[in-house]
Amino acid sequence: MKALSGSFSEKIKYSYDGGCDIILYCSGKLKEMQNIYQHVKPIKKKYFNYFLEDSYRIKKKVINIKKIKDQLIKNNLIFL
Repeated sequence: MKALSGSFSEKIKYSYDGGCDIILYCSGKLKEMQNIYQHVKPIKKKYFNYFLEDSYRIKKKVINIKKIKDQLIKNNLIFL
């Protein structure tokens, strides 16, 4: 959000106006996160479910890659 100027509420409005579907804020400062919360739009359930399903698919791929990597190491086809 440093690319935008103004208050948190203005930055959120500009982000939505610019085409953002969700607002992510990761500074870890609880006070600031609480300030933002009152201005963000709720995420529709279908989008949230899509995000969860997509994250599960990514986790599966990571697990499969690890299995393949372990097999390659076991068979001396790659060295670390």
